[in-house]
Amino acid sequence: MKTNRRILVLGIDGASWNIIDKVIEWGSMPYLKHLLSSGKIKKGYMHSTLPPMTPPAWTSIATGVNPGKHGVYGFHRIIKDRNGFRFYLMRPYDIGYPRIHEMLAMFKLKSIIVNLPLTYPPWETLCKECIIINDWMAPELRIHPIDLEPKFKHYFTKGLEGHVLKSRSESSISMIVDRAYTFAEGVVELMNTIDWNLLFVVFSEPDWIMHFNPNLVSGKRAGKELRVYTAIDDFLRRTYNIVDDVIIVSDHGFTVCNELVNIPYFLKKYGLAEKTFQEVLTVRFSNIEIPSWIIKFLRKHEKVKRIALSLVSRLTRKAKTISIEATTHIIPYSQAKAIMPDAGIIYVAPNYEEEVLSVLEKIPGIQSILVGREVYWGYRISEAPDYVLIPKEPYCIYTKSDKPYINYDTNHHPVGLLGLGGDHIDEVWWKNSWNTWDIVPLTLTLLKLPIPADTDGYYPSNARKYSYYSKWNIAVKMRSIRRLH
Repeated sequence: MKTNRRILVLGIDGASWNIIDKVIEWGSMPYLKHLLSSGKIKKGYMHSTLPPMTPPAWTSIATGVNPGKHGVYGFHRIIKDRNGFRFYLMRPYDIGYPRIHEMLAMFKLKSIIVNLPLTYPPWETLCKECIIINDWMAPELRIHPIDLEPKFKHYFTKGLEGHVLKSRSESSISMIVDRAYTFAEGVVELMNTIDWNLLFVVFSEPDWIMHFNPNLVSGKRAGKELRVYTAIDDFLRRTYNIVDDVIIVSDHGFTVCNELVNIPYFLKKYGLAEKTFQEVLTVRFSNIEIPSWIIKFLRKHEKVKRIALSLVSRLTRKAKTISIEATTHIIPYSQAKAIMPDAGIIYVAPNYEEEVLSVLEKIPGIQSILVGREVYWGYRISEAPDYVLIPKEPYCIYTKSDKPYINYDTNHHPVGLLGLGGDHIDEVWWKNSWNTWDIVPLTLTLLKLPIPADTDGYYPSNARKYSYYSKWNIAVKMRSIRRLH
C-alpha cells in the first residue's frame, strides 16, 4: 500500500498543558503559541498508564494496547517463579506486541524512530524499512542501518550525561539545553535526507529538567532550562509545514509533591523484606558492575559523577557493541514477601497477598490499592504486578531513599497532553480526553491504513482492521527458530 502522506509524532516526555501554557506565557514557545491561537493545533489531555511511568506509557503509545498485552509494566521485567522474584531490565525482545513502525513495515512504509524507549539494539528490529536511533536508557547510542552512523551519530550522543547528572547546577542545565538543540538539528537533518512516512521522535529533556525543578512544575518563573522548550518549539517550526499532520503527545505530566512516601521502606519496616528492591539492585555497564551504594554516592557529588561518567564512557567505547543480554537477578521469597521495583507497582510472593495488603493499608499517603488484574488485561496479564498504588494528594510515591518520607519534590502525574494539527485532522475523530493506546489507531487512520484488530484504542465503528499481531507473532517465532540454528 502506497501513501504520500507524512506524519510527525512529536513526543515531549513529561509535558502537560498546565506547564506548556506557562512556558508559552513566558515567551519560550512562540511558534506553538501561534499554532494554538490560530486554531491549527487542537488541545487534548492524555491519560497515562497506571502508574504513569516512561516505559509502559511510551510502549502503549507505540503499540495501541495496554500493558496487559504488550507486557511492559515498568523498567524491569519481573517473573515470579518457584523460588523467588526473578528480574532484569526490560529489553525490546520483551515487548509482546508490534509497535507502529513494525505495523507500517507490513505495508512497505518507511519510519524514522528516534529515542523511543526500548529500541536498543536498533538492528534487532523486524522492520527492515525503518531507521531507528535508540533511546537514552540504552548502554550506548546506535543507529540502524549502521551506515548512517558516521553522518548522524554525533547529533544524538551529545549531552547524554545530562540524564544522569539531573541537578540544578548551571553546567548540568547547559548540558541538557545544548543536547536538546543538537538532538533537534540531527532529526531535521535526517528527515530532510531520507524518504519516510512516519517520523516518531521523543524529546526526553523536559522530563529530565522537571525532575529537579519544582518552580517550573508549579508554574513559577524558571531560568535557563526554559530553552529546552524553545529548542522543541524551533523544531516544530522547522517541521510543521513539511509534514501533512502532527500529533504532539506526552507519556505523563508532572506535579509538585508536598511529601513523597517511600513504600519499600515500609515493606522492610514491617518485615516483608530483608532488603528493599533498590538495595539489591545493581547497574551494569558492559562488564562493569556498580553497586547501588556507589550510585547513591555519585548522585551527591557532581564532580565525581563527571569523572565516573567519563571513565565509563571511555571503557565502553572501546567495544564495537555493548551486550544487552539480560543480567538476571533473583530475590528469594525467603528474603522478600513483596517488592516494589518501580514506583507504584507491588509484586507479592505466593499466598502472602492478604498480609501485604494489610501492611499497605497502614501506610499514609495511599489513596487506592488496585488489583493488577483489574487494571490491566490481555495476553501478558500473568506478569502484571499484584497491586497498583494510587497516591493521595499531595503525596507521591517514591523508591530511591533510605528514609520513610521526603519533603517537597516533583514526580510524575497521570495526565499529560495531546495536540493534533495538519491537513487531514477533519478526517479523524476528536475528543478532549485520550488514552495512551489511542495514538496508534489515530496515526494509522491518518495514513489511511487499517487499525489493529485487537487495539485497545478508540476507533470509529466502520474502521478497517488488520491482524498486525498475528503476522508479527509469526515473524518473531521464525526469528527465534533461526537463532537456534
